[in-house]
Amino acid sequence: MSMLDDFKKTVEDFGWIGGLVISGSVFAPLIAAGSGLAPPWPENLEFVGMVAILVSLILVFQFLPRRKGRYRLFLALSAIGLVLSMATQFVLHLRFVKALPGTDTDAILGCGWTGELQAVARVDPTIDASAQCPGEYHKLLEMAENDPLQVWTSSSIDNIALLLSASWVLMFALFTVVLAAFVIFNSRQKSQRANRQVAPQAAE
Repeated sequence: MSMLDDFKKTVEDFGWIGGLVISGSVFAPLIAAGSGLAPPWPENLEFVGMVAILVSLILVFQFLPRRKGRYRLFLALSAIGLVLSMATQFVLHLRFVKALPGTDTDAILGCGWTGELQAVARVDPTIDASAQCPGEYHKLLEMAENDPLQVWTSSSIDNIALLLSASWVLMFALFTVVLAAFVIFNSRQKSQRANRQVAPQAAE
């Protein structure tokens, strides 16, 4: 039996629940992006997430521990990683993804002002230079005519955008790992129990 046949049998053994888990995991990034929950950059990040999910499914099926103790450890570590990636995504999105003043367009803010803005802040007492991550973003963006690159350094915006994207993709990948590990391990256990029941009957 090939690995593909083995995978197909695993899904069939777990019935509609296995199919629902796989299809739901694959399309979850697409649904989240359609709901406006994806980071503003890069575009079409949901398709990157779908590829990561498919790769995660393959890796889980190929390398999931078969011993119950190791499986529980694997599942626990994956669940912890999922919670951490969700928390990271939530905090970053809440703090650094904001609608530009007067528009419905979301933008990624940075963590560290440009030299020009710091020079302005030194002579303008109304600007608090102690908070640059991101700082009083609404006022600052209005001063910069809604151009984040005039407020925060491009490298800091790039770093935040990268962290947002990576945590978003990782969140869905680990979500898939947790669900797939549960389905695959229990499907294998079900098959083993069925084989043990069949063996004595065959011997008779």
